[in-house]
Amino acid sequence: MHCLFNPQVKRGLREYFFDEDEIKHLKALRLKVGEKIMITNGQGLSLTGIIMLIQNNFLYIDNPVFFENYGELDIDVCIGMSILENRDRMEFALEKCVELGAKEFIPLITKNCERRNINIDRLRAKSLAAIKQCQRSKLITIYPSMDIGELQDRFQDFDRIFIADIDGERYDKSFISGRNLILVGPEGGFTKEEINFIEKNPKTKLISLGKRRLRSETAAVVMMTLLSIE
Repeated sequence: MHCLFNPQVKRGLREYFFDEDEIKHLKALRLKVGEKIMITNGQGLSLTGIIMLIQNNFLYIDNPVFFENYGELDIDVCIGMSILENRDRMEFALEKCVELGAKEFIPLITKNCERRNINIDRLRAKSLAAIKQCQRSKLITIYPSMDIGELQDRFQDFDRIFIADIDGERYDKSFISGRNLILVGPEGGFTKEEINFIEKNPKTKLISLGKRRLRSETAAVVMMTLLSIE
């Protein structure tokens, strides 16, 4: 079953008009009358139903069934990830974290970053495609890039802050609380000063991902996987 995005989804509504980008997506899927489809509004409400009419940018859905928070985790997870030099690797990490249930994404500027700018609109487009692919009901919030020092004002928004560290503790599900922040360093890792800055916050927990050194995007996916296991 394919999934489309339409911010106008609401209970009881059967008629939907789509913007140009979604129409292109719809045509690429070659959807036909009689097929079952899912539509999400990106704000937590999704529907499934049977396509009864396709006309230009218009769909009429029969027998719609509505769901709240379909495909969403019970906890909130934000990924703060240093900007990687390779755009494809950065986008891969974002897409996989979206699939695993992350609700926020912060591109970080750290001392060892090879790049210090990133196309936020492109990241948002990638995240929307991932949400439709894995049939989630909420859009992920992607923030403008920020210096790691700016996180200090945001630490208060989280119950737990996680960093992968070879000498960290073995992960335990009891670590999880309401809102969680995962911090991932760049190719060269966080500096000692950056680690000390993060560790000063009593909410910080260092987690071991094993004895092998992982790429940044791998560490992000592994950490997100640990937190997403129900």
